[in-house]
Amino acid sequence: MDKKTARYRWTLGEGIKHNRALVETLRKGRTSKHHLLKNTTMTEEGLVDLRGLTFDIGIELEWAQFQDMDFSYSNFGRGIFRHCTFENVLLKEIDSNRWNERDCKFIAVDFYKSDLRNAGVGIHGSTYLHVNFQDVNFFSASFIRPQFTDCDFSDARLRGIDFFVSNFVNCKFRGKLEHVWFRKYYPLRSDEQTFGKAVPNEMHNVDFSEAELWDVMYTGGLDLTQVILPQDGSHILLHHFDVALIKIQEILDTLSWSEEDKKRAMITTRSFLVHAKNQPMWILNKKEIFARFGEQVGKEFITLLKEFDAGVVT
Repeated sequence: MDKKTARYRWTLGEGIKHNRALVETLRKGRTSKHHLLKNTTMTEEGLVDLRGLTFDIGIELEWAQFQDMDFSYSNFGRGIFRHCTFENVLLKEIDSNRWNERDCKFIAVDFYKSDLRNAGVGIHGSTYLHVNFQDVNFFSASFIRPQFTDCDFSDARLRGIDFFVSNFVNCKFRGKLEHVWFRKYYPLRSDEQTFGKAVPNEMHNVDFSEAELWDVMYTGGLDLTQVILPQDGSHILLHHFDVALIKIQEILDTLSWSEEDKKRAMITTRSFLVHAKNQPMWILNKKEIFARFGEQVGKEFITLLKEFDAGVVT
């Protein structure tokens, strides 16, 4: 069943009544097959067929248990979900602009190609286990300490995202990540009082092998040795990025670079040191440096970084 058909069936005659009845049943927390099958059927995959359902704008659900259901193509109308559990649920290509979930559990859930723009993800420490986020649109989404385990973010739109102490274990990224921020801890001491205690992000076995990292930031002392680096030959892992940057600043006047390149190098090192001084490990995309300096000076800058990084005695 395609998206158009799934939605259209709820817009005519009995379909309208069934849509309203199903939404009201779910609102009351009656999520068992016994209650839902009064107004729908099962899919061929053995899931309760709720494909294309339209929820009321701003619907709020608490402590609901969603299990073995197919909500693909549904419109969740800026829904707010508190303390809910989604297990073995399909949420493919749903419209959830401004979706907001708090302290929820998602187990074996598929969000393939869904619209999660401006969504609130992980508020109060939600957990995601075996969740597919392939090709999901996260534009302007807000993340607050969710825990992701065995999740796939391949080709998800992740531009300008601050994961804000999201904890990643055995997760995969593919495609371009641009202006993305991975943090180990909260940036402020007061954040724990505001958002609750967070599990430190360990970036354990995070797979970037098919990803391109562009202007990605790391803070809080993340151990990036457990990360699988992009395999495109353009990314390097530096263990003492802060020291290497300072060393470059110290020898700038001795280099044969133009004054413009020296000035650019000072600006570049200072901008990186804002975070690198407390985050010595860094994954650097060489293409970023080439974009700033051109290929020749860029290669020399990277060579210096690698030499100074390797020369640190621990």
